Amino acid sequence: MTRINTNVPSLVAQNRLQSSNGDLQEALTRLSTGLRINSGSDDPAGLIASEALRSEITSLNKAVSNTERANQIIATADSALGQVSTLLNDVRGLVVEAANSGALSPDEIAANQLQVDSSLEAINRISQTTTFQGRKLLDGSLDFLTSGTSNFNKIENIQIDQANLGNLGKIQVDVSVQEAASQASVKIDNVPASGAGTGKITLTNSTGAADEAKTGTLETAGGADFTVDVLDGSSLDGIAGNDLTVDIKSGETTALTQATTAVKSLSGGGSFTISAKEGGALDGGLGNAATVLFAAGNTATAQAESAGFDVNGVTGAFTVSAKAGGAFDGTAGNALTVEIVSGTPASGAASVAESGGTVTITVDDTVGVTLEDIQAALASDTDFEFNIAEGNEEVVFRSDGSDDTSGVALNGGTAGANAAALVSRTGDALTITVNSLADQTLTDIKAALEADDQFKDDFKIQLGSAGTDVFASSGTGDDDASAQAFTGGTNAAAEVAFADGKLSITVDNTTAQNLSAIQAALDASTTLLDGTDTFSDLFAVTVNADNVFAVDGTDDIEDEAFSGGTGSTATDEITITTPQGVEFNGTITIDSSGDTGGAVTASVDENNNITITVDDDSDTDLADIIAAIENDLTGYSAELTTNDGDGILHIADDSIATTEIEDADDGGITADVVFELAGSTGSEVFNISAGTTLDQLISQINLVSEATGVTAVANGTTLELNSSEYGSKSFVDLKVIEEGENGTFGAVVNEGARATGTDVKAKVNGVDASGDGNKLTINTGTLDLNMSVEADYVGSIEFDINGGGALFQLGSQVVANQQARIGIGSVNTAQLGGVSGKLFELGEGGRAALGTDPTAAAAIVDEAIDQVTGLRGRLGAFQRTTIESNLVSLNDTVANLQEAESSIRDADFAAESARLTRAQILVQSGTSVLSLANQNPQNVLSLLG
Repeated sequence: MTRINTNVPSLVAQNRLQSSNGDLQEALTRLSTGLRINSGSDDPAGLIASEALRSEITSLNKAVSNTERANQIIATADSALGQVSTLLNDVRGLVVEAANSGALSPDEIAANQLQVDSSLEAINRISQTTTFQGRKLLDGSLDFLTSGTSNFNKIENIQIDQANLGNLGKIQVDVSVQEAASQASVKIDNVPASGAGTGKITLTNSTGAADEAKTGTLETAGGADFTVDVLDGSSLDGIAGNDLTVDIKSGETTALTQATTAVKSLSGGGSFTISAKEGGALDGGLGNAATVLFAAGNTATAQAESAGFDVNGVTGAFTVSAKAGGAFDGTAGNALTVEIVSGTPASGAASVAESGGTVTITVDDTVGVTLEDIQAALASDTDFEFNIAEGNEEVVFRSDGSDDTSGVALNGGTAGANAAALVSRTGDALTITVNSLADQTLTDIKAALEADDQFKDDFKIQLGSAGTDVFASSGTGDDDASAQAFTGGTNAAAEVAFADGKLSITVDNTTAQNLSAIQAALDASTTLLDGTDTFSDLFAVTVNADNVFAVDGTDDIEDEAFSGGTGSTATDEITITTPQGVEFNGTITIDSSGDTGGAVTASVDENNNITITVDDDSDTDLADIIAAIENDLTGYSAELTTNDGDGILHIADDSIATTEIEDADDGGITADVVFELAGSTGSEVFNISAGTTLDQLISQINLVSEATGVTAVANGTTLELNSSEYGSKSFVDLKVIEEGENGTFGAVVNEGARATGTDVKAKVNGVDASGDGNKLTINTGTLDLNMSVEADYVGSIEFDINGGGALFQLGSQVVANQQARIGIGSVNTAQLGGVSGKLFELGEGGRAALGTDPTAAAAIVDEAIDQVTGLRGRLGAFQRTTIESNLVSLNDTVANLQEAESSIRDADFAAESARLTRAQILVQSGTSVLSLANQNPQNVLSLLG
């Protein structure tokens, strides 16, 4: 069928041509870009996978760059540390050379010191100047930061190699030390000890007591007769009491009870008492002078007042108020109103009158009257006050009535108030006025009194019944007819003190006390007069005639001397013991030739003669002599072995005899012995003769302790051989090579003994740490550190790593497990070294300078070399095992990911070329077909022709 309007073949040809053109464009685009996927429509899933791989490849490439940068930083630090190692090795050689002091002149040693100083300066310079792109590497700024929270002082030489601080930027470290490291130890028991010499100081005719001292007969104005005696058998008995004096004076003593009134019973059934307050001015017996009088009455504390009146154009020119003590005092004035009118006053310029609750002030209307005139006219009124505001005295009250005012309430200003009770006090006499306007409860009265300054400091009220009971406002039955007296206040009859040979007795000055009461109070006193004894332990009061001791001071006694004390012959003896093994026959001398101010000293000369120096004109306590011997003479002891006397050296009276110190026993090992002693640093052979003392044996062993690593100490009569170091690597090996019969060594260890130490056992954050002596080491995925624990410490240690360290991003993800943080400590001379000291101490003038202590210098340099080489090894291990392996792994991963991404996104040129050729042919064919299809409708015209 031939159609004109619709050319179906043409439409089909157009669609195919359009599709072929699209295929052609796609082929051209892929061939020109080299990519199979150029837009999301090309392959949505492939695009997503490709972009994810591209992102990961980009991150990995940066991780490769980061790793290379980290490798360069570590290499830079290692290079500088290599120079530091070289310098330290040079210093080590100079130290060894300088130790050859027998062959080197002082000038040569000084020259070596100059080289050491230069090397130290160079090390400090390297520490400060080693940088990478401006960042210092060896000055400690890349070290980890720590802060202790518990027992942090128990660790030292902490070294944190690596730590993963996570998102918080810190890590808590908990160390639990379960077992402390120990030293190796071999013990030789029962080494015969050297004896000790003894000597004696004998004091004959030391003063034992025969008769006690006492005062003369003491009398009072009232006829009392008494003495104060030293107690027989006390420490002041005998002549010791003759140096005493006594003062007996009236004065203030401790209050025992408080004065109080009799119970006051109210007509309504209530009751209460008033008493003096403890610690107040009327405490104790002083309160007996007080009185109190209760009565109902006026207790107003504020007056009712009107608002201000306006006069002659002046606002608030004056006010009117009730007068204190008047008929309208306190709350009584609150019900009044005030009016002021011009007219004819009762007298003068103005007058005032009250009627039916209205107060009327009448002002003269015949002349101009000022407010000051009104005030003067009303001044004598007993019930009301006329109060002019400042500056309004000359204001005139107008007589034409224009200033008249009425109906102003008197309570419009400050309302009047009446207290439940008011106190009036004259000396110790109280007058308590209870509000007469209304019955007052005891609770309100008590509160008012306790707030009143005249009452509250010296008095208190105790309610004997319910606080709701009332005091009648009428006063009937409750008012006091006369003042009530306070009674029952008491003070201690007497109190005593003792100092510098003076006995001070204070007698109560508030109440006249009989001597018998004073005697009883002193006997009952618990006050320690000499730190140990009370009055009744040292003294007694003998009352011959009893009567009062005046409170006004007329019977006071001052500086009354004791006398009559006598002594008997007795002996005190001090035994002195010398240090063990001291062999001598010395003497003991008491030197009292000079004024020492009471001080006692002891000395011993090269021949072990002892001199004890005491004061020339005062007595000396034997306890002070014993203390001087033990404090001033090393290794000596003394004790009071005979104490028949009074324990005091009376330099003017006592006979002194001394006994020479006896020789000490020699002691020492029982037979000749040859033994080999070995430790972690070497061994030595000792040839010891019989009789060698324990101290001498220890001295010989310790003389070569650096060569053996073994030290010796005495524990009583036991010789302890201990390793210098701690841990399983330390040991003590004792071999007896030859010993005489019944020798001290063979009896304990036969042919020898060997012991080893143990390492510290601990957990760090719950993980078992490796122990090496006192050193702990832990290496986990999150923490790599080592530290030294204080010797013999067992317990917990807590600290925080708060930051620091050099953080390297070694992976493609910014997460903790793809990062590495390593600490690089400072290598300046103040930080290099260890337990032996720090490197800076080798400098000129330092304690380990070449000319001062080359041994210490060598130990410090060795520790510094170990520290630097350890740091280099740690950095090298990080560089080799972490950085370089990471770099290889990253590069391999990048290559694999790039291959995967290429397979997804890149175009296959062979396939795309074929597609291009196919598309070209189809486009050409489609174009031809479309041309033919478009010519087909024209064939219709031939039918019309």
